[in-house]
Parts: sequence; C-alpha cells; structure tokens
Amino acid sequence: MKIIVPKLFIILNLFCLMSLQSSAQENPLNILLITADDLNWNSVGVYGSPVDDITPNIDQLAAQGIRFNNAHVTIAVCMPSRGVLATGLYPHQSGVTGFVASTKDNPSIITLLNDANYYTAVLAKDWHSSPKVNSPWDYRRDFEDEGMGLGRDANIYARETRTVIQNAKENNQPFYLMANSMDPHRPFVHSAQENEVWPGETIAEPSRIYETSEIKVPDFLPKVPKVEQEIKEYYNSVKRLDDTVGSILDVLKEEGVADNTLVMFLSDNGMAFPYAKTNAYLNSTKTPWMARWPSVIKAGSIDDTHLISGVDFLPTILDATGLVEPSGSSGRSFLALLKGEPQQGRDLVFTTFHETFAKDQFPMRAVQDKQYGYIYNGWHDGKTNFKNESQEGLTWNAMVEAAKSDPEIANRVEFYSHRVAEEFYDFKNDPDALNNLIDDPAYANQIAEKRSALLEWMEKQDDPMLSSYNKHIKNKWVSIFNGKDLDDWTIKFSGQNINVNFRDTFRVEDNMMRVVYENYTTFDDAYAHIFYKEALSHYRLKFDYRFTGEQVAESEEWNIRNSGVMYHSQDPDTMYFDQNFPASLEAQVLGGLGFGTGPRQGERQTGNICTPGTDFHIHGVLMSEHCYNSSSKTYHGDQWVNLEIEVLGDESIKHFINGELVYEFQKPRIIPGEEDSTDFTVDAAPLKDGFIALQAESHPIDFKNIMLMKLD
Repeated sequence: MKIIVPKLFIILNLFCLMSLQSSAQENPLNILLITADDLNWNSVGVYGSPVDDITPNIDQLAAQGIRFNNAHVTIAVCMPSRGVLATGLYPHQSGVTGFVASTKDNPSIITLLNDANYYTAVLAKDWHSSPKVNSPWDYRRDFEDEGMGLGRDANIYARETRTVIQNAKENNQPFYLMANSMDPHRPFVHSAQENEVWPGETIAEPSRIYETSEIKVPDFLPKVPKVEQEIKEYYNSVKRLDDTVGSILDVLKEEGVADNTLVMFLSDNGMAFPYAKTNAYLNSTKTPWMARWPSVIKAGSIDDTHLISGVDFLPTILDATGLVEPSGSSGRSFLALLKGEPQQGRDLVFTTFHETFAKDQFPMRAVQDKQYGYIYNGWHDGKTNFKNESQEGLTWNAMVEAAKSDPEIANRVEFYSHRVAEEFYDFKNDPDALNNLIDDPAYANQIAEKRSALLEWMEKQDDPMLSSYNKHIKNKWVSIFNGKDLDDWTIKFSGQNINVNFRDTFRVEDNMMRVVYENYTTFDDAYAHIFYKEALSHYRLKFDYRFTGEQVAESEEWNIRNSGVMYHSQDPDTMYFDQNFPASLEAQVLGGLGFGTGPRQGERQTGNICTPGTDFHIHGVLMSEHCYNSSSKTYHGDQWVNLEIEVLGDESIKHFINGELVYEFQKPRIIPGEEDSTDFTVDAAPLKDGFIALQAESHPIDFKNIMLMKLD
C-alpha cells in the first residue's frame, strides 16, 4: 500500500530540525572541569569514604550525572597529570614528564577550543595546567595572585567562576573553565606546615572541622598518633575542597548555564602520602571521576564496567563539542559511556611515572584491569633510595620512627624506599597493595598476561623505556595470546593464501584460541597452522590444551585427537600454496582414545617429537624416523593438559607434560628439499631458530594460557 505523507507534515519536521540545529549553534556546549589536588579516590563519600558528611556537594554532583568506578589518571603527579588532560598524549609524547613545560608543538585543549571560539579560563595551578609556556588562556588567575585566597577559598572561586561566565556571555562565546582547587594539597588545614609556609596569612576555614576520633587512617599507612593527626588535617582540607565545589556549582545555576554545561570532576592524583601520590599503585592513579550533562547523561548513573584514563579526557571533550580530534592522540573518546552506551576495549589502563618535583628520576610503568595491577619499577637497583614530596610532613617521619620498634612498619619503610623490580597486586581484594604477589605461582598466568599487555603498549606508544623493559623480561613468562584477538598471529592453510581463516576455523572465545570445524562437511586436507609473529631461538614455551568434540568426517585415522606445536619452523611467508606442514620440529600432542582395544581406543603418549623436513640427535646418535613417542602417560577425555618446551637453539630441546620431562634431544637439522624429505644422504644444516605455530589437523582443540619466556 502506498503511504502518502502530507507536505505540511514534512515542512513542519524540517522546520523543527532547523530550529534544533539553530539552537545548537546559538547555545554551544559549555565545559567546566573541576579538579582536586591530591585527593584520594576513596576520600569522597560516594566512593566509600569512612568520614561522615565529608563531601556532600561532590556526592550530589555524582547523583546528578554519572560516576565512574574504574577511572584513573595517567600519571600520579600534578603537572604531568594535567598535561595529559590538556594534550591527550602520554607524558613521554607530550614532553610534560615533570614540572617543565613542553617544547613540542602539540595542540592542546586550550588552543583547540580557542580556535573553536571558546572563552578559555583557568583558576589556580595555571602553570601546572598549561602544557606550554604562555598557553593562550583568555582568563587566568593563579592561586598566589592577589585576592585568590591561596586557592583555598570557596567564596573566591564563586566570584571568579561568575566573572568567567559573565565574560563569556558578554563576548557571546561558550566557555571552557578549568577550576583547580588547591585542596587537599599540602599544607593541610591547621597543620604546622601551613603555619611555616604562610605565616600570618588568613586562610579560609572549611565548613566543618573534624577531630581525630572522626577519621580513619587508610590501611596502607600505620595507625600511629602522628599519622592520625595528619590524616585528620588532610580530611579537613577535603572538606574545604567540597565547599569550593559546591560554590562553583551554585554559580552555574545562578547564571542560568547549568543545563547547557558539561561538568566533570576528578583529582589529579592520589593523596600526598607514602604509597599514594607519585607512584603507580591503585591509590596513586585511581580517581573519583564523575560527569553531569543534564540533556545527555542519565542522573544516578554508575559505570562499574569500563576503565577510563586521563589520556581520554581531551578526545571526549572534543567529541562532545563536535570538534575534530587532532591526529596522533593517544586517548579515546568515552562520549558513548556518557550516553549510557557500552564501549569495547576498555578493560585495561596504562599508567606511568617519570620524575618528582625535585627532578629525581624514578621511572615506573603499570597496567591495571578491574582486579589486578602490575608495576615495573625501572629505577630499582637495590641501592637507589626513593624520595618524593609525599615524605614531607608528619607521616613519613612517624613511620621511620615507629619502624625502630615495629618490624611490620620497618618492612613497609624498607619496601617503599627501595622496592623490587616488579610488583603485582590483587587490587580487588588488596586495594592498599599490602601483599606483593609477583612470586606467587598461583598468579603466574595473570602476571604473564600483564607483562605482555605492558610490552605491547610500550611498543605501540614508542615508550623510551621499551629497551630496558625488554631486557628485564628476559627469563620471565610473558603471554603471547591476549585472549581477545589473533592480531599477533599469522594463519596459513594448505591450499589457501596466507592469513585466510578458512571456514572460520581459528576462533577466539572465552580467552581461548579454538580450532573449530562446525563449518566443515569433510576435511579435504585443510591442514592449517597459526604462527606467532616472530622467530625465536632460545626460549621456553608453554600452553594448556584440550581436545573436544569429534573429528571432522573423511579425515585420516591417525589425526584423531592429534595436534601439536611446530617450532624452529620455516617462515609462513615461505610456504608454498598447498604445503601441508612447514619444515619444522613438532611437539606432537595426542589425546587418549578411551579405554579398551578397539581402533579408536587405547593408550597414547603425548609431548612426542615429529620431524617434517628435519631430523635430530640424541647423545650423538642420528634419529631419522618421522615421529618418536615420549615417556608421558595418556590423557583421555577433554581434560586440560599442559605442554612446555625448552629450546636452546640447536644445543638442547626438552618436552614437558604437566611439569614432567618426557623427551629430550640435541642437534636438530633442516633437510634440504621437500618439507617431508627423508633423503638423509644430502648435507643437512643445523636448525637453530625459527617460528612457532599451533596446528589444526581435523580434530577440534582448544589452547589457552599461551606463554613465552625468552632466554639469554
């Protein structure tokens, strides 16, 4: 049936659309970024603060928009952290690795919004918020300017916020205001340090003063009197921060711009205490990030799923304002999350550290997911003594004194001072990083996965620490399969061009690499191998495997429950079109055929050695048969079995099954000619290196926990 749409209806709809577009142009989005200075994520009420009524204004902001429970700054120190927000680049890329402005010609949120006719303003921490000297803010007031109350007065922030908004209105411009509270940065409220730094100054009081009995010392610090006193002073500064946030938000409402302003709040790093600020722990980088945008963000939203990072701020703001993101940005917009939509690829954050305010170099790199965190301390040498500004004041001195009589505190002082090269924590169960699990074999797989993720990130971001990290992870397990995709692997089927995943045979499901034959009617000699990206010589490789289901029809009898890993293999790019197997050594894995005596029943060893186009020696004796059985027992059914191989060039090769040595040989050779050549009269060459490749030979099989250890 033909539907006739009245012309009047079309005209009205076009008019409405044009009106909306005109309205968007007449009322472009304002941006307000409120930052706290050295605020721990869990000092905020809605993030679980143990202190009563500490942040009602911040809590209300969260209730009016979205709260991110897995948000991190990219680096846990003031100016570099803010440099990331401004540029969308990691510190080593922007040049803001410490307390020095960048000399690189990178665009920033200031220049980009200026070019888009925004009125840009900064309140306090002007230097720290400007990635380049003389960044072109339209309005700037620093905390030490006359009449700024040292960045700690809620009434002054209200006055300055009103000035910025009215200036923007007069100029008929939208505004970008970065309002930086100096709280709860040291010196804290009523502290001796405050009197020393600002003697005789009148400093605004918080709306409430807490007593020691009303606060709780974080579990990563000892409960001794001087620490309790300083934590109380810190929380009084947190209270004054909340007063400031409330005063700024009140002005938005009074000026009639609240509904058309995207407000974000976060802290630049964790609290200025040992094991928090200027480090890479959970309490260093996790931040209380929230956003309010009445027309877009559903009030009361909580994101427990996605991880966001400081490097994502600039792309998100540009996306929200409809501006084009500059090429080369390292972050990624999370506008979709603000709209309540899911976003893939947000399960990891990468954080860094370079140098302290005093320019002491303590390079660190870290990667976290929602549960685990891995830290690489590139500065650790067993001698260098860690020192940062968080050791000023009462707490560190109290810890050092208490360590003289308390072994547990002494251990914490010693560890903080010198660290170890690697740290690994279950932050879900140990958010205060009290138990380093780096040497716990129960977490070997998770540690290897995080090493691999960090290595991949360092390569992608051209991290200057890549070389030292590559040296460090020699002789350590690294995951070479991320459980998400096959990006580091090359597929070669017999009879297919390279990287054709014929009939979707190789799949990634549930953190496994799977060989699946559901799209096959018959096998038709579709032998396949999936190669890791680089050639290797001295290494250990291990993975878990299990056979599943039934062999595909019209396959060879010997291929039932048969697979393996090829190593010292030829490059997949050199295989000819219909080559079934690469010239290589094969650690063959076989599954038991069930108990009994029938053709598909019986015992079968696994971890065997096969030699397509190769041979080897055992104690000087040439072994020229195609396959030799190992000494392993048989594994029936679909149980998981662990295979490990140790490869030392052409000197020594060992196969292990579930940790037990089952085969060992030496001096492998490559035989010239066809890959299945058995002509041993020609000269053979030592086989010292090559690729590794997992097999697909007609029976479904799953692989997981694929780990590599490069050896010296």
